[in-house]
Amino acid sequence: MISLKPQGRYRMDQTLVLNGRHNLTVTGNGALFFAVSAGGYRRSNVLIENSSAIVFSNLFVRGANPHGGAGVGAYVPAYEHQHGFELLSASSVFLLNDTVTDVYGDFVYIAKLPGGAWSNGVVVVNSHFARSGRQGITVVAGRNIAIAQNVMSDVHASAFDFEPAPADGVDAV
Repeated sequence: MISLKPQGRYRMDQTLVLNGRHNLTVTGNGALFFAVSAGGYRRSNVLIENSSAIVFSNLFVRGANPHGGAGVGAYVPAYEHQHGFELLSASSVFLLNDTVTDVYGDFVYIAKLPGGAWSNGVVVVNSHFARSGRQGITVVAGRNIAIAQNVMSDVHASAFDFEPAPADGVDAV
């Protein structure tokens, strides 16, 4: 278990990557992860890949998009894969009471690693999302996804995006 300093502030110049982690709970205690520079094409704030039984609760995540939302300048193709939370081949992931704002990409992006399994058993509950540069919550390769009691505003394109490719899919959302 990781318990962040209450109302702590954590500058992010790179992605926080959880790869091959299992049975980990991150209690945010109202802490803020924040990006200050545009970064590269795939610099999400939090990347959970090839991991299971991961919980993030009571965390604030702020991307670097100064124009996030429905207005002009929100969508920047060069940064469209900078998500708040990116889940790739992850299972039993719980995002509880989190807040994601000002991202260039999606608030939550659910997919798989190349050649990996679909993400499975993802729960996004009681969270707040505001000012995306692309979508709200995207599912490319996922099953058994629960999204409930969230508040979402100022999404650039669509609140929910299901875009399975031929080898991917969306099942039981």
